Amino acid sequence: MPSFFQREQLVDDVIYEILSALPVKDVMRIRRACKRLCDASQQRPVLANLYRYSKLLLPKGPLENQTSKELEHLLVRASIICCKWLAELEPIVPYHDTLPIELPMNGFCVDIALGRYILVAEADAFKCYDLQSDHVDIPITSQPLDETDRNSKPYFMGHQANAEKKGDHNIWVALGFYTQIVIMKLCVYPLQPEIRFVRHLSSEDIVAIKIEEDYIILYKIITPGSPMDEEIHYLPNGQVFKISVHDSLPQQGTSLKFREYFVIGSFIILAFILGSQLRVDVYPIPENPIVLEDPIRLDQSDSVMHPYAQDVARFTVIKHGSQYKQSSHASSSLSGLHMLFLTFSYTDHDRYTWVPTKTSLSLYDISIAQNGKVAFKKKGSLNVDMGFGMTDFISTSNEHMCLAVSHLTSGIVLAYHIQHFEDKESNISIKELHLPGQSRRLLSFDGIRGRLCVLHGWSRIDVMDFAS
Repeated sequence: MPSFFQREQLVDDVIYEILSALPVKDVMRIRRACKRLCDASQQRPVLANLYRYSKLLLPKGPLENQTSKELEHLLVRASIICCKWLAELEPIVPYHDTLPIELPMNGFCVDIALGRYILVAEADAFKCYDLQSDHVDIPITSQPLDETDRNSKPYFMGHQANAEKKGDHNIWVALGFYTQIVIMKLCVYPLQPEIRFVRHLSSEDIVAIKIEEDYIILYKIITPGSPMDEEIHYLPNGQVFKISVHDSLPQQGTSLKFREYFVIGSFIILAFILGSQLRVDVYPIPENPIVLEDPIRLDQSDSVMHPYAQDVARFTVIKHGSQYKQSSHASSSLSGLHMLFLTFSYTDHDRYTWVPTKTSLSLYDISIAQNGKVAFKKKGSLNVDMGFGMTDFISTSNEHMCLAVSHLTSGIVLAYHIQHFEDKESNISIKELHLPGQSRRLLSFDGIRGRLCVLHGWSRIDVMDFAS
């Protein structure tokens, strides 16, 4: 019987179409069948279609300037990372390397942007290192801090790539000191990296910061009975917005256990745990507001307490913002922007110590309609015989998949794989990561590159590579 692929009437376009429908690993394997299939699998139209319809965790693409070799490299790398995350028999043991960067024993902040650029803030200077440089221990650029900043050590740092939508090489950086917050813009162009000062903000009563979609959110100390107005600054023009957090509380004296802000489209979302339930408040942002000296106070368009997300100890958002497409649901309540919330609820405790021994993970799709109304939909759940006392949770997501890592107070590092679907229940799986030594803090995780950076001891940065 003649081979199917040896028939002359089987044109290349048909072969291309068949190959485009296969998983990446099968396309790589099929190259060993014959020369014609090997050549066909390396054609750019095949690789571009594989990239376009893949459910792997990939950067945006395929781009017109990407070659077939570049597309193949990204596809193979994503396939390797996904296979390691899904392997059931063995824990994930990555290749690791210790960076030759001297960090002080204390009085510094460190963060990593784009899984590549190490941002180090000390009392006297801010420095940026490149993990892909031939000389990792030499900063690609640095900025001395003024005398006011040198009088105190940095307490917190935040960053956001793609500043002002001008590409990932433009990065907002905010450093929090005792009296002020320093806002800078870092440009990491290969030939001319630079740091430019933007402005100072007061750090009075500020305990944390977050930069998202060109907005910086200033988290204040919130105590029962105190005024609880939190400020959000739009970095490009300096406009200040205020949100009255106390308006969200049902009674005086109620304290918030955990809260988080998100900027999605033209909305600011405040999510928090009230008592033991998850609550979501929505604040529309005025379109093209005139820059005013006085802050603009934002009003709620909706506030929803999820009736089924009870006994929530912690939550995290694993997907939101511009990564979302408009929903195809017919119901208007599910149109608009979407967020995927992962909640952690303790379902059992030790009878003597009251330490959690079982945790329930639940995934919720929270949609925000164009009129600012909120709707909840449960997408999946998983019960785990372990109490989750987390210090860090970092994720990378696209429309189909989320890879994440979390650092528990016990020192254990967990790997999460979440596959989400629009029309059916999502899949959640968890396994342990075996890292060399004892990690003190997760610095960054880039699921696309397969790179995890952790802080070991007091001053050592280790880089884990899951794509090798």
